[in-house]
Amino acid sequence: KHCYNNIIMVTLVVVANQLITGQRLLEGQVSLIISGDRVTAIDLGDVSDQYPNAQIVNAELVIPGFVDIHSHGLGGHEEILRAWTNPDYTLSVLPSRGTTSTLASLIPTDMDAFECCVDALRPIINQKGHGAVCCGIHAEGPVIADLGALPNGNSDPSLEEFKHIVSMCDPHLKVMTISPALEAQRDFIRLKYLCEAQVRPALGHDRSCTYDDIVGALRAAHELDTRPHITHLFNVCSFHHRNPSLINFGLCDSLPKTLEPLKPPTVEVIGDGEHVHQLTLASLLSARSACDVAFITDSILHGEPGTTSAYCGRYVQISESGGTVTLKGSSTLAGSCLSLWDTFCLLFTELKRPLSDIVQMMATTPAKVARLQDVGCLEPGCFADFLCIGIQLPEPSLHKTFVRGEMCFSM
Repeated sequence: KHCYNNIIMVTLVVVANQLITGQRLLEGQVSLIISGDRVTAIDLGDVSDQYPNAQIVNAELVIPGFVDIHSHGLGGHEEILRAWTNPDYTLSVLPSRGTTSTLASLIPTDMDAFECCVDALRPIINQKGHGAVCCGIHAEGPVIADLGALPNGNSDPSLEEFKHIVSMCDPHLKVMTISPALEAQRDFIRLKYLCEAQVRPALGHDRSCTYDDIVGALRAAHELDTRPHITHLFNVCSFHHRNPSLINFGLCDSLPKTLEPLKPPTVEVIGDGEHVHQLTLASLLSARSACDVAFITDSILHGEPGTTSAYCGRYVQISESGGTVTLKGSSTLAGSCLSLWDTFCLLFTELKRPLSDIVQMMATTPAKVARLQDVGCLEPGCFADFLCIGIQLPEPSLHKTFVRGEMCFSM
């Protein structure tokens, strides 16, 4: 028995045939003991009769709720850049898709939209009662060398302009995408500022950065005791066997001795099977440890195929498959309609990954990257964010989602 408090009022007991906490796998009947919004103990066997006043839930498999650290929302506004001005629209849907915690991904191009989103998010960050919990902000830019489908803006702001954007999000900015090629031209001063502010720099949106640019970024971060991340590996970045770039670094589980004591960045990847082919995902998972890979959605919309929405003076459209979003009239990917539950099923049924690895990549690792405390794990003291799952073939089924100890979805 593991307990973090001697005096508890147990409100919920979940009896599972299998429990994955994010740190360990417990097989055979096990009881997850919850008091309010926290896990308070884990007992072997069914001990529900010891808590006559608690709600009892039975489940085949219990795992931590998914943590999405790159999500532009699911809509809720006619303009995608303003989707997070209506956070309840997205947060209320996410538990039915397996996500219990998310970062709100914002693009600091239209500064009025950016400020409106931050103002709408500030009062609800880390607050329960909205569905999933928004745990902070991911800024995709402004230092962007290669836009991909992102809208135009000031991609190379001065340090003072950059500091102002960061300060607008204080203290909720967790991750910021930043391009190594542009940073190298400024001696990595903005990247260093992020590290000093305890914001995770995520290298990305950069097809032109060189080996030296990336090593310079890793060294600058290492000097400030920070390990960088890579934004949506394989998308809007490049690979070459003689001239290494971001993908080369993202595929390394360790770096050559000449680069010691640097560590390779952690990576995130879109797991819809369309932004990145299944075989490429398999290659990544063969190369990197689950503790260094975070699956994301990069979602910007949900709905029926053909649904359109405004996107900073342009229009995007949901593809015929219903899984991706493209700039209307082109094949340029602008984001996904993916749910992390879709990714879970892909990893489990198609890529045949071990459940413990899947949980780590969809909950524990992303929480670590974003420095989210007590999230992405079900050990005593952690938030009671979890999924009750059936794992019968041909594919798993999501039965219930609990956020902060309260049921937010039931099939």
